[in-house]
Amino acid sequence: HSCNAKSAEGNPVSLVAEAATAHDIVALGKNSIFDIDGELYDLPLCVDKIVREEPRPVLLVPDAPGEDLPVSGRPVLVAFDGSPASSRALHMFALLGFAAGAEVHVLSMAESSDAALSHAKQACELLVRHGSGIAQPVGLGAAEISKHSAEILDYAKRIDAGMIVMGAYGRRGIREIFGSTTREVL
Repeated sequence: HSCNAKSAEGNPVSLVAEAATAHDIVALGKNSIFDIDGELYDLPLCVDKIVREEPRPVLLVPDAPGEDLPVSGRPVLVAFDGSPASSRALHMFALLGFAAGAEVHVLSMAESSDAALSHAKQACELLVRHGSGIAQPVGLGAAEISKHSAEILDYAKRIDAGMIVMGAYGRRGIREIFGSTTREVL
């Protein structure tokens, strides 16, 4: 595996699209600041444009000065609802080799806990085929859910997740920046 870091001037969306053509994944710092059309935006507004226009997965990296990436040796949480967006995120996570040897928890939420657990188990089967060391399915039904984003963040804290994998668009399509759950988790 190799990683290229680059500093450039110009429209970040165009620059990322051009550079990403030769790569499998785009990694951006969570608190990066871009200057688009003369206005400064925090990363989430720019990420909206990059995610909507970039066909490759986008990895949002938190600030951790002087530390290794937070995912090192820590569990990964995959938020999976069976939607096309969450399925793409799950498959890219597995296909790019991030699941290999990792402890992965798949959290699924649906109307019934049985349906949610069924989605989570299917996702875990894929992860195991791609070498996940541990694939733990977790299904929550509507009666157990207060707010999707809160459930994802609470579960991530409980397992001390080093990474959260989720699709950027919900079942209702693009709204404001991301699907509301992804936006709230960010």
